[in-house]
Amino acid sequence: MGYLEDLAALSGLTGRQTGTSQATNAHVVTGTAVGASDGGGVLVDMGGTTLSGSGDQWVELPTTCEVRDGDVVQVQLIGADGTAKSMCVTGVVGGGDRTRADISDAASTADGAAEQVLEVSARLDQNAADITATIESKVAAVQDGVDANAASADDINRRLTSEIHMRQSFMRFSEEGAAPTLTLGSSDSPAQVKLTNNQLQFLYQQAVVAYMSSDTLHISNAEVIQQLLMGGYAVVPRSNGNLAVKWVGEG
Repeated sequence: MGYLEDLAALSGLTGRQTGTSQATNAHVVTGTAVGASDGGGVLVDMGGTTLSGSGDQWVELPTTCEVRDGDVVQVQLIGADGTAKSMCVTGVVGGGDRTRADISDAASTADGAAEQVLEVSARLDQNAADITATIESKVAAVQDGVDANAASADDINRRLTSEIHMRQSFMRFSEEGAAPTLTLGSSDSPAQVKLTNNQLQFLYQQAVVAYMSSDTLHISNAEVIQQLLMGGYAVVPRSNGNLAVKWVGEG
């Protein structure tokens, strides 16, 4: 009995019969590819049955589809007279390793894409955090600068106000009648000087005790301690209580 007859007997006893055609007496059994398809053929292990003269459990069969090593293949047995005359690999059960590999590749691709998305998301989050931190740092620095400038401006304003107040306490501008007047001296001081467009006045207790107008100095009362010069003459007190006038020359 040849290996086709052996396979026919195997298909009736142990092979999985998935379909039958009365016109062609077609039977389908399964086997395992022991290598990848090449040149339209593939080596198939028929499940422990010795099918060749060499005692091997595999046989080379034609194939109508691509097969990879380890695939579980569908082997169709065709015989016009009810016996198995020819065999052909017509399909791979469940897509075989290709489907599993495709699923695995798809899963790996999806996992890789998910990891890339997570990595990009993490990078975006980090970049956003860095940008936020940078902005907050710059805003804080600007705020510090504004606060420092405000403090400096406040200090300058206080000093300027103090300076103005101090100057105003010794130097005051006013108008008396239609004439502008500058008064020198503390407002609570008995002695003050007042300057107008026409006179330079010396005041004591708010009263004018002397003033200069044009080229003349007017004094209500004068006390000369040492000597009084008038032109080239000097009025000099003597030790005996007398007062002398003597020529001292024009200086």
